[in-house]
Amino acid sequence: MGFGAQSFVWDGKNVNGASNGVTVPDGIYKVWIESTWVDSGSNNHQELSSYSFTKGPVSAITTAVGDPYVNTIVMNWAASGLSVNDNVSPNTKVTIYPNPSNGIFDIEFKNEIKNIKVSNMLGQVVYEEKVEQSAAGIRKNMDLSRFESGIYIINVSNNEGTSNYKVVLDK
Repeated sequence: MGFGAQSFVWDGKNVNGASNGVTVPDGIYKVWIESTWVDSGSNNHQELSSYSFTKGPVSAITTAVGDPYVNTIVMNWAASGLSVNDNVSPNTKVTIYPNPSNGIFDIEFKNEIKNIKVSNMLGQVVYEEKVEQSAAGIRKNMDLSRFESGIYIINVSNNEGTSNYKVVLDK
């Protein structure tokens, strides 16, 4: 019996009720996985396993091994101190809003932009577009609503530089 692959993204905040609280300090945390199921004989089963995960100053991906029921568990620590917002070239500035969003973002160009790439926190490019016409003051609508909720990196570039912007998709 197996439950397949599971992926989780953590923003480093403790949970207080139904909402996130404050960012917890860097350190080693234990991630618990609870698997429950009912077999064909209507018997209830429960398996509890755990593994350690290190939260540090930069984003990291940890893959748990050895869980008897979940084939692969990937914990993606999306560091709140992620410096993507600081990686802005003066030649590729844009304003992206609203952020967070339900998936519909407006990008207002401060410079000419040639390419837009969107990556998930695993580094996989999920959207890519060559921009045909852009100039300072032009606004473009981008629909990412078909993707799962989470943190994404929007990379904009032209012949003079590249900038990265962190956005939150919250459906």
